[in-house]
Amino acid sequence: MASWPSSRRFVRRVPSRCRARAWQAALHQAQEWEFGHLSAPPIGTGAGNLTLEDAAEIMVTGLQAHRTNVSGARFPADVSFVVERPEDQQVFEAALQRRGPAA
Repeated sequence: MASWPSSRRFVRRVPSRCRARAWQAALHQAQEWEFGHLSAPPIGTGAGNLTLEDAAEIMVTGLQAHRTNVSGARFPADVSFVVERPEDQQVFEAALQRRGPAA
């Protein structure tokens, strides 16, 4: 049986717009199902090879767009970005501050 050498790592970078669409789809589904709260990890930082800063920008921008562009978007009323370290939390807080109170 053939196996891949452990030193080889094949990484396919997924475009940011695809990650943004995935996040928008999650927000849309939360609206459809009337979720009061949605918790999500940074999208694309694992196998997607995205920096935490880029993930924060995509997710905060997407949340803001959902809340301002979707007619009557009441759900999710509360969103939590789930991160592992205080430094990661600071990255998301900085992105939220840059985007203003609508996010």
